[in-house]
Amino acid sequence: MTRTLLVILAALAGSLALAYELGGSVGAGVAAGCLGGASAAGLGAAWQQHVARARPADVMRAHVEAFLLLLGACLSGGLVFRFVARAAERVDWRSYLITFATAGFVVMMAGAFDNARALRAPRATGGGERP
Repeated sequence: MTRTLLVILAALAGSLALAYELGGSVGAGVAAGCLGGASAAGLGAAWQQHVARARPADVMRAHVEAFLLLLGACLSGGLVFRFVARAAERVDWRSYLITFATAGFVVMMAGAFDNARALRAPRATGGGERP
């Protein structure tokens, strides 16, 4: 997960610098979107890598689950920042959604490369496992 972690850190640094420049609710939307998207996608990539090492036959299911987690987090955050008045005052929902989608896509792509490497690695089998 080294590549994924580096991409998460770079995305956070870039988005926080952009959020500082934009300021206000738009900047808060950029910061919240990147934090949410990178964390949800990072969690999904970690889950995929765990499944790739433990049960390689279930990798596609884990990929769908990670995508559904990302979609649910994006939808729930977007709805909160759009329709809850106190949250909408502080965070622009449009900049949140754009940044969330961008950060989620970038982190999931980096995670895909790490997961492909995990699938290629030989699995260590213990003496007590059955075939």
